[in-house]
Amino acid sequence: MRAVGLLLPFVAFAADTPTFTASSVVPINAAPSEPFRQFMLVSIYGRHLGPDPGCTPDRGTSPEPAELCGVSVTVGGRNAGLLYVQEKQINLRVPAAPEGMVDFVVTYNGLSSAPVPIPFPPLPTSIKLTGPAYIDMPIWIQVGLPDPQWRSLRYPVTIWPADFGGHQFEVRRDGVDFPPIKLANSFPKSFSGPGGLGMIGGGSMLGLPHEPKNRSRLPLHLIYRFDQPGRYEVRYTGRDMGGQVLVRSGWLQFEVQDFPPSQRTAWLAEMRRTAPSDPAELMSDFLPSILAVPDRTVLSMLEDYLYNSSDLVRKYTMYALYAFDNDLVIQEIPRLVEKRGPTDELAYLLSWRRNQFQPQASALVHSIVKYLDSPTPLLSSGALQALYFVKGATIGRRIRECPRLWTTKSWRARIVLSKRAMSRSFSRSRSTSAHGKRTNRATCCGALWNRVRRCADRR
Repeated sequence: MRAVGLLLPFVAFAADTPTFTASSVVPINAAPSEPFRQFMLVSIYGRHLGPDPGCTPDRGTSPEPAELCGVSVTVGGRNAGLLYVQEKQINLRVPAAPEGMVDFVVTYNGLSSAPVPIPFPPLPTSIKLTGPAYIDMPIWIQVGLPDPQWRSLRYPVTIWPADFGGHQFEVRRDGVDFPPIKLANSFPKSFSGPGGLGMIGGGSMLGLPHEPKNRSRLPLHLIYRFDQPGRYEVRYTGRDMGGQVLVRSGWLQFEVQDFPPSQRTAWLAEMRRTAPSDPAELMSDFLPSILAVPDRTVLSMLEDYLYNSSDLVRKYTMYALYAFDNDLVIQEIPRLVEKRGPTDELAYLLSWRRNQFQPQASALVHSIVKYLDSPTPLLSSGALQALYFVKGATIGRRIRECPRLWTTKSWRARIVLSKRAMSRSFSRSRSTSAHGKRTNRATCCGALWNRVRRCADRR
């Protein structure tokens, strides 16, 4: 009797457990052979899946509930939206799902079914080149994402030129993996600034004044350097915020042809002559195109955009400097600061790469201080920011140079006159420090001014 008594609860438990098979999970209003994908409407047929009378959500419920009359369904560990539940049938909407074998689990009144794996292939997409491919020239890839994934694609995806977020490419040459470009220096990233993750089906994209003319293409040349003619292959993969593959193309073969340097020189000259003024077109077409080969000529073309009236253009251009040869940047940026003055963006560059600019610290200070009383807020603000960032290498640790600096009356006059510029430039509310901390601009100004005064007192 005791054995029977122990057996009966087990039999009741087994009888009430939801059961179904992979063949009983079918798309709604679609051919049975259609592959499963995220957000698809699906029916599950089986036994003990829910209450016998059946349940539907209240009219107007949005989004679909994750639990309905004691029933819930997970797909790959994520809750599905429920449309109808009943003892032998469940209608649901598939959540964002990864590729591969994905487990469906039905739970009713606390009892869960065994995981039933269902294949989820990545969504197919098409890619193509927007034109002929040449060495040392821009190569743009058009990506034909399905709905709604196409809304997650627009270049620039983030403020960093070669960062495509969840949009990724693989390249092969003669059947062998082709290595991507490796930057000589890494740069700090913050997702609280003008940018975002840019993932498929989630995240955010860089806010632009308006949508660019060519929305659905990406500059392959910013992550792969094509400096040799030959036959190549490229494949696109779109990932969600969890890194799961949602969309994938097939391999596309293309030929990279030779291109004489004289023709590239002529092309750069024409690009300079016809450069747009619109910030969205600058960042979505002109600037990434000329960055196909980051050499001295292209660096000279970027100069104006480091002083552009759009802060997005200035930031994009500043981050583009990380693609250039390190020695070239270390050589040219101090000259540019001397000639045209510092901006907030250049100040951050000097801060992030302070060790490399250290040998020129004294010369940089002399170049920067003459812009403290500039009538242009972009330059006076940049001068204050730059001095505040490099103070550890100059005004602080190298305080012994202060007497030499203060022997020139013109320098002292500029500092005195800059008191007014400090108040004007730093009257705006807040700024972000080199270490990512938010700092009141007036505090920065006061700290710098106190250091200058102490420097003068030591004289």
